[in-house]
Amino acid sequence: LQPSFLVVLRTLEGADPTQTVFSYKHILQLLSQYICSRRATIMDPRNIKLALVDNDPLGVAFKVSAFHRCQVRHLLDQQLICLSLTQLTAWNIVRCISSKEIQIMNMPRELKEMLVLMGAA
Repeated sequence: LQPSFLVVLRTLEGADPTQTVFSYKHILQLLSQYICSRRATIMDPRNIKLALVDNDPLGVAFKVSAFHRCQVRHLLDQQLICLSLTQLTAWNIVRCISSKEIQIMNMPRELKEMLVLMGAA
């Protein structure tokens, strides 16, 4: 994860300050937890699908002053750092095909395990 986004996630109660590798599913859970914990200060009362993060560390990490719920996946993609070509390949597969298709594909075990870690299968 990008350093500024990692700082945001580490502010959560119970977060492991040494963890640097996360599944996509875990990242989504942590982001949801962060947003819920700051709901009173970052959610737009006129539109609950809009987060106003201009004065929040999440805004710094995402480099935006506000975002709509439909933009979360794109914003999260910008926070990911693939550590190897295998991870990059797995991520590209996860983004393009369904988990059912992954289950039936013939691929190296290491790649399938990476897809599972990323939350696809």
